[in-house]
Amino acid sequence: MSQNYTYSKLKKPSYVSGSSNKSSSHTTSSSPYKKKEIEPKENYEPITPEGVYLYDKDYTHFVVHCSKSSYNEYIGRYNPKFPSTNNYKFGNPFVVGKDGDRNTVVKKYRDWIFSPEQNDLFNAAKELKGKILACWCSPLNCHGFVLSEIANSSITNKPEQILQQSEVISQQPQQSQQPQQTQQTQQTQQTQPQQPPQPVQSQPKIQTRSSTMSTSDLKKPLFDDKDFPPLGGKK
Repeated sequence: MSQNYTYSKLKKPSYVSGSSNKSSSHTTSSSPYKKKEIEPKENYEPITPEGVYLYDKDYTHFVVHCSKSSYNEYIGRYNPKFPSTNNYKFGNPFVVGKDGDRNTVVKKYRDWIFSPEQNDLFNAAKELKGKILACWCSPLNCHGFVLSEIANSSITNKPEQILQQSEVISQQPQQSQQPQQTQQTQQTQQTQPQQPPQPVQSQPKIQTRSSTMSTSDLKKPLFDDKDFPPLGGKK
């Protein structure tokens, strides 16, 4: 089924427009910027080491860094570099540091926007479908990944679906223990004394029903170019 996407005009990265601080030379002593620390691997993953679900990674390509790529919608907090008419309603009210580490802040934003009190904002996020969103975090874990999942998937903020999703995620750590349990079972079976084999009894032959479907009945999947919107767009 084809999808109809509506694209707004792509905006230039913030370093191209709206930046007033330009300098032809930089020195180490006068630079106000500090060297960024290397982020841990879990700050790039959709599920934390503790098994906490943050976002669906299939939609992360809709989010870019606002100073590195063109975009349709800025979804960060208030910034004086942007026009005063810009809408900051999608900005994350939770701040890294004051409200927790990066993954904690993303989880708080997800719980917040999925809550019944933010139903209007959740529905507004659905209108971002197909748009390139920009913030200051990507490719690190960002609340924009939550927004892109809401906008481009069929997920809802209904309590029953949220509960079902949490149950699926909670089962994932248990699945990782299955190989260990299987290995222990095999070792237990090896230590038990082996019983002499029982005489094989002849079994009646089972006639299998031949398949009546021929390869000519299969149809190739149909794709529409609109199902896969091009990333970026004309600047």
